[in-house]
This record gives sequence, structure tokens and C-alpha cells, in this order.
Amino acid sequence: MAERKIKFFKTFEEQEEYHLDWMRNSTPKERFIALYKMQQFTNALHKQRSDKRTIIIHHGYSRP
Repeated sequence: MAERKIKFFKTFEEQEEYHLDWMRNSTPKERFIALYKMQQFTNALHKQRSDKRTIIIHHGYSRP
């Protein structure tokens, strides 16, 4: 596992340049691993209740 570290930036432009440089120098596998970690973090914060959807009909009109 790669060493984790905190990086401080003085401007948003400096942060953007750092990220773009990382993207240019990383492999597709490293980018997919980073994407997977972001998805896992997002899923941990926003648990899905269910994959089921219910349609309720009121007065002849359907609503999702």
C-alpha cells in the first residue's frame, strides 16, 4: 500500500496543477484504484436503502 501523506496548497490553481501532474504520470491501473477507493468512500457515506422503486397511482396519474 502506498504511503499516505497530507499535501497543503496555497491556491486552487496549485492544487489543480498537482492533480493534473499526478494524472499525467500515473498508470491506468493507479487511476482505477483511486476511482474505486472514492466509490467505496462515497458508498460508506451514502448508504442505499433499497433498489426497489414504488409507483403510486393517484386519481389516474402515476408518480414515481
